[in-house]
Amino acid sequence: IHLQNYLGCDSLVTLNLLVNNPSTKNISASICSGSSYSVGSSSFNATGIYAIHLQNYLGCDSVVTLNLVVGSSFTASVSITSSTPSTICFGTPVIFTASPINGGLQPSYQWLKNSTIVGVNDSIYTDSLLANNDVISCKMVSNGSCVSAVPVNSNTLSFNVNPLPATASAMINSPLCEGGNLVLFTQYLANANYTWSGPNGFTSNAQAIIINNATSLMNGIYSVHSTVNGCSSPTFSVVATVRPIPAKPLVDNTFGNILNSSSATNNQWLYNGNILIGATDSNYVAHQNGYYQVQVSNSYGCTNTSDSLLLANVGIENLEEQDVVKIFPNPFANSFSLECSIAINRYEIIASDGTIIKQSINPEHNTSIDLKDFPSGIYYLRLTKGTQNFTYKLIKQNQ
Repeated sequence: IHLQNYLGCDSLVTLNLLVNNPSTKNISASICSGSSYSVGSSSFNATGIYAIHLQNYLGCDSVVTLNLVVGSSFTASVSITSSTPSTICFGTPVIFTASPINGGLQPSYQWLKNSTIVGVNDSIYTDSLLANNDVISCKMVSNGSCVSAVPVNSNTLSFNVNPLPATASAMINSPLCEGGNLVLFTQYLANANYTWSGPNGFTSNAQAIIINNATSLMNGIYSVHSTVNGCSSPTFSVVATVRPIPAKPLVDNTFGNILNSSSATNNQWLYNGNILIGATDSNYVAHQNGYYQVQVSNSYGCTNTSDSLLLANVGIENLEEQDVVKIFPNPFANSFSLECSIAINRYEIIASDGTIIKQSINPEHNTSIDLKDFPSGIYYLRLTKGTQNFTYKLIKQNQ
């Protein structure tokens, strides 16, 4: 560029000129209702597209285009429900579930029991120790868009908690013998219902139970619990053991008033239903008319009794006590003497198994009876006079 300077002389100016372009920027933004978005010194709170003219760092004009969306604001809330009715039994597990509205993707929770914090950061809370009139509630903080972060409170749930009945202790008359009565009994509780269970599908709702004619099929565990106001006590169990009884014995009186039991051991003789003290051998000499039985026992102490046997022709008088018959010595080793002051029609020596090993018809009044060839043990001397029999016990000892 040719110019004239202040002296009137020509001058030459060389200009190196750089022209900068204006800058532009696009912004898309979303805000919640009641909020504003600022660009430079300008603020916007309505949905729209805005062109904002600014000066950049070079001093040139710049244009910012704002695409603003204003969304609605939301209110958060939370409600809770329980897995059970409001009336429960003590110890019942109750599951509480929080259901949020506008809670966002990860709301936070705080569970309260009677205003005391009992759980956090989970939408589910479980309690197995609720007491009567306990109150459960929940607080929630939403992390959703356009939702206030202020904690919101749920509804409250309270419970009527019934106590459990006392443990229904049970009693049983076990062990017992087969054929006896099995007795089950549990304590009385006011307004209680009882539930029994046992072997082979046994059930009952009685407080006391009597099962007649017990058998081994009744062996096993019997359990009972009581229920009051819909609440059940802990279960209590007892064990029934029914012992077997021995086979029913038979009484044989082939040899008149000498009674023999079919059992070799554990015998007890009965006369008219009463125990004959000391009569425990496998055989018994009856001295009176009446009903005789034998009762046998086993290792469990269980017994079985024979049918009654009626004897009607046993000698009423004891000749030995009348000094009519004398037997001596007794016990003896080889032989003994028999002295009779009256006529005897017959005598018989009978072994303990009922075998007649020696006999004599119309014996002498004074007779020696030799048994040296027979083993030691119990024998019986039976004397016959007319229609009556008199039997005496003999004891043969070793020489």
